Amino acid sequence: MEPTSLLIDQGNSQLKWALIKNEQFRFIASGQCKSLVAFQHQLAGEAPILSSISKVWISSVAKQAQQTQLLELLADYPLNTHLAKTPLISQNPHLINGYDNPAQLGIDRWLALLACGHFYGYPCVLVDAGSALTLDYVDHTGHHHGGWILPGLAKSIQSLTAHTRLSETDLSHQNYTMDFEVTELKMGTDTTQGIQAGLLAGAVGAIDQFLQQAIQTQDNATPSFPNANAINKIICGGEAPFIQPLLSGKWRYEKDLVLKGLALYAQSNQPAKSN
Repeated sequence: MEPTSLLIDQGNSQLKWALIKNEQFRFIASGQCKSLVAFQHQLAGEAPILSSISKVWISSVAKQAQQTQLLELLADYPLNTHLAKTPLISQNPHLINGYDNPAQLGIDRWLALLACGHFYGYPCVLVDAGSALTLDYVDHTGHHHGGWILPGLAKSIQSLTAHTRLSETDLSHQNYTMDFEVTELKMGTDTTQGIQAGLLAGAVGAIDQFLQQAIQTQDNATPSFPNANAINKIICGGEAPFIQPLLSGKWRYEKDLVLKGLALYAQSNQPAKSN
């Protein structure tokens, strides 16, 4: 059987994975789950393919304890495991890290930005709507200018219920996070609508302001650039389906952007073939 690689994107609230053929960019199996037990069960369902896995590539922004548990689980299999790291130098052939300390940029953001450049091209604004809402801008030369980090929708709701009397009502945070019913930014006529609309308005407003800054930065840097306003706008993450319909302009939703970036990372870090 042709060798395959297992890609794992371990976030703060869920884990996504995919199996790809080596030297190709095609998912032959994939899944997502909220626990390592569920992940183990999903892997067991791919038993015929597991024997062909030559390498495991991991992107993890989870807490150290969760990351350790994942590595211990994988240690039960005879697999060659690699933990992806944001490059310590600021520049690679495709993307220039804009952080003062490049290693501080989360590996998930780095991989997603690599994928944006490969599949859509720069300039781009990338929004990752997960446990945190992160926004990043890369100009047409591949220079990352930095970004913003905000609490995600679910984390904001958890903060409200933990620190206000909302936790004493029958409206638990799950009512807000699991069943977002607001589809337009209008004034809410009950607590649920008010919280949902308010949080979504905050996210949409932040994204709009960030996009305007990116456009201004592009215009100032390259006034003769013919498509200064034609910035590719990409959104990913588990909360993206709630936010994307409320955004102005054309935004592309990418479900597996970090995994795609991890596949690119794996390809670029393969050992050179001997002649």
